[in-house]
This record gives sequence, structure tokens and C-alpha cells, in this order.
Amino acid sequence: MNPHDYMEDAQGNLVHISNVKDVDVLRNDTVMELVLEGQKVAKAAAEFKAKAFAEILSFADLSLEKYGKKWGGKKGNITLTTYNGKYRIMIARQDTIQFTEQLTAAQDLIMECFDEWTVGSRDEVRMLIHEAFKTNKAGQVSTGKVLGLLRLEIKHPKWEKAMDAIRDSIQVAGSAAYIRLYERRDNGDYEQIALDGSGAVEEGGN
Repeated sequence: MNPHDYMEDAQGNLVHISNVKDVDVLRNDTVMELVLEGQKVAKAAAEFKAKAFAEILSFADLSLEKYGKKWGGKKGNITLTTYNGKYRIMIARQDTIQFTEQLTAAQDLIMECFDEWTVGSRDEVRMLIHEAFKTNKAGQVSTGKVLGLLRLEIKHPKWEKAMDAIRDSIQVAGSAAYIRLYERRDNGDYEQIALDGSGAVEEGGN
């Protein structure tokens, strides 16, 4: 049996190519060609990122050497810029934040504040605060919305106690580092160069 004469279907069955529609064969070949090419691009991007991390950290150590210091495993961002300022490369570290059970205390205290401040008010007012603590399908609240409450300038003992509860509930679940490349445009702004090809491509464009 010549394996090239057969195609495997979604159930793992071998189907003779003569019994497969031409359009299905063409679709299969198109997807396979692009996926294999995409895998090569992804591998090249991963290899570049590993190389960039190593070289940037090595440069940071070299730069600090004359001060008798090493960058080592220090946390924090590193930004390197070309002499003419046109290009910039950065190691950007980002923490993943989650909240402990203390967040429920903050929610209760905030709702008590609203009970005092919104007597006789419409239910829509209370819904604004409920939205900040609304959970997704995984049972997680929006980090951005909860942390946004900390930026509100409200002088009230109970509110301030609620903000303390939010701060105490913050827990760093993990940290990730990213390589980011930038090019300076004519207007002086830096535009990120998408390493993963995620930048939008105009359909029909050149």
C-alpha cells in the first residue's frame, strides 16, 4: 500500500485519495503548507528571542562591570537604544496579579459605603461597583477594574479601609519577560515591531 495514495480523516481512517473531493485535497494541502511555514517562522522567532535575551543581559552585565556590579537576575525592564535613536529594544517584565480572599472584605466595605451614600438612589448606581467585582467564566475578577478603584480619591474611613483590603489582597502569581522592538517614526513616536506577526495586514495591500 502506497501511503501517498491515502489521506487520514478526522477519525483516523485512511481514505484513498480517489475518494476525496478535489477541493478537500486542495484545502488540506493549503493548510499544511501554511502551517509548516508558520512553524518555521515561530521557531525562528523563538530562537531570536532567546538570542536577544542572552545578548541584552550580557550587555547589561558588561555595562555595569566598571562599577563592580552585575545585572544578574535582577528584575526590572531594560531598554537599549541605537546611537541615532531610531531603534530601540527592550526586555519588559510583566507580573500576573491575582487576588486573595481578602478582596471579598473590600467588596463588602465598598458596598457599605454605597449603602450610606446612595440612599434612595437608583439601582444603576450600585451596579457600577458590582461591575468592578464581576467575575468571568473562570471565576476571576478584572484586575484592571479592581485596581482602578485604588485611583479614586475618596476620603472616607470605610472606603480607605476597603482600599487597604484590596492592597492586602494583591498577590503576584507569576512573572513573564518579553522582548519588544521599536522603530522611531518621523513624528518622533516609537512604533512596536511585532515579532509574532500579529500586526494587522491590510487585505489586498502590497
